[in-house]
Amino acid sequence: MFFKYLINLIFLFLGLIWISQTLRIIDIKYSISNQLLDILSSSLFVLPSYLNPLLPILIIFSYILFNYKLTSSNEMIIINQYFNQKSKVLFQFIISFFIFIFYILNNEIISPLTYQTYKEKELEIRNNLKLGVPANNEFHIENDLSIFFKESEKNTFYKVEAIIFENNQFIISDRLNIEYTDNGYNIVFLNGYRIQMSNLEISKTIFKKFVYNLKNKSPDKLSFDKEHFNTFQLLKMKKEDFRIYGHNRVVHYFLLVLTLFLLNDVVFKNSRNKNEKLFRFNLVFLVIIFYLANSYFQYLLLLNQIEIIIYYISLTILALIMIIIIKFKKT
Repeated sequence: MFFKYLINLIFLFLGLIWISQTLRIIDIKYSISNQLLDILSSSLFVLPSYLNPLLPILIIFSYILFNYKLTSSNEMIIINQYFNQKSKVLFQFIISFFIFIFYILNNEIISPLTYQTYKEKELEIRNNLKLGVPANNEFHIENDLSIFFKESEKNTFYKVEAIIFENNQFIISDRLNIEYTDNGYNIVFLNGYRIQMSNLEISKTIFKKFVYNLKNKSPDKLSFDKEHFNTFQLLKMKKEDFRIYGHNRVVHYFLLVLTLFLLNDVVFKNSRNKNEKLFRFNLVFLVIIFYLANSYFQYLLLLNQIEIIIYYISLTILALIMIIIIKFKKT
């Protein structure tokens, strides 16, 4: 039942992030009716990278909800009668073990892979939006050309008729491909003919391949950022901000272990007790303080105002203070 609460909270938070990511990709000045499903599906791939920083706080709320369920339904009394302390410790250890293994897998394997897929799909969508979104078997690239087609598959169009406004060109071809280049896009017409009209004459040219280049529309290119890499790769990077982000990942491992340690006896305690309520409040408050302190120390690292060793020592001292405050208040 604990994992049920944890999974529900994860889906809730990731759902909100999914909506925000979808809105970030969408550019309202374009017609995105045919791209909407692609945008929705691609934004799903970014969600694993957002999960790990949120996991400690989600675990706390999951424990609280699970404990509240046990207390309000009197199941706590039955559990305390039939389970000894060793059984409770074993239960807590199993939960912590599976959470930590999932955290490692998501952080080091799943997140980098899905983030790579997300960036590729986002890049493809943005480049397509730059060109114009096909609708009703036609699409128009601003003042450059208009294309009409019978069928399409990604960046390939069949039975094409096109008007190139420059030099008054009219083209009929069996197929059209869109290719990305360093300086723009190539509109490649295959197996067709081209009619060019001027004030003096009309000419017709049969071709197997005709390429029209859009030079002033440079496509976005894939650039690797911090989320593309696992923790070990980040720590070996030459870029300082990447290395700092790697140390931030290490700190999140530490925060997860700290959170699980401080929660080791929450599940089987009466949440109606004033001390237990205070314990939960202190825990949530101090974890949030830890998040804020970590962000501030990272900022100082980026400004080269502190060293890595000071970063770790400061957060370790803060963690010890958290343990002392929480344990002292509880007793």
